[in-house]
Amino acid sequence: MSCSSPITGADAVLVPGSLVLLGELHGTTEVPRFVVDLACQAASRGTVIDVGLELFLEEQQRIESFLASAGTTEDFQALLEGEFWRRPYQDGRSSRAMLDLLDGIRRLKRSGARIQVFLFDRAKPGPNRDADMAKSILEVVAGKQADLALVLTGNLHAKKTEKIVMGSTEFVPMGFELVKAGARVTSLNSAHPPGTAWICQGSGNESCGSQQVRGKSRGDSRFIELSKSAAGYDGIFYVPSVTASPPARTLGSTAGAGSPLAQLRSVE
Repeated sequence: MSCSSPITGADAVLVPGSLVLLGELHGTTEVPRFVVDLACQAASRGTVIDVGLELFLEEQQRIESFLASAGTTEDFQALLEGEFWRRPYQDGRSSRAMLDLLDGIRRLKRSGARIQVFLFDRAKPGPNRDADMAKSILEVVAGKQADLALVLTGNLHAKKTEKIVMGSTEFVPMGFELVKAGARVTSLNSAHPPGTAWICQGSGNESCGSQQVRGKSRGDSRFIELSKSAAGYDGIFYVPSVTASPPARTLGSTAGAGSPLAQLRSVE
């Protein structure tokens, strides 16, 4: 299989038996692409990989069907008919970049990679959402179907601290729940220069859109860096730019030439 240029520092986390949490700011183009390339780097060594996504468990069968497909326009259309992609609240988890991530994994599978995708959120989460998500991940890891698990989630969920307080809200993050259960967790927070992301700043879809985000440039190359000074994390993963990725169901002409996505129209 053909992978992009290697991600510097990846060897430190692509260790069999590890559960790697990649804490992201939802709604960028670059982070989902980073996950596909990191998975490719691991798969090229013969590693069996599970990729966990913060999507609804109810979409599991639909996504598995897509990953086993030829990637035709009809296959993309069938995937986008799932409720996750159709919900009124279009946050960055249902972005064009996430669709590209799934297509990237589909292509890796067709190239011989031993890779699967599992989902760990719910359409109607309970009061202990982070604990429930951790339980779903642990059930997959306990099955020992893979050598390595790469889990993409919101950066607060990825924290390994015992408690997070945001105003009047207080919760135990998923990362801590996983550590408490005995999982071998490496938690990385995303790092990037200033840019844009598709962010929802309220409860309604009208609050969602491309927004400026802060950051700090650390060069033009992607890398992973472990550090004891990364509060609540074991280190960072860096992408040299971030650009907002809109909802997948509004794509169409934005897809690359020759891609099945280029033939899609917005689904009504």
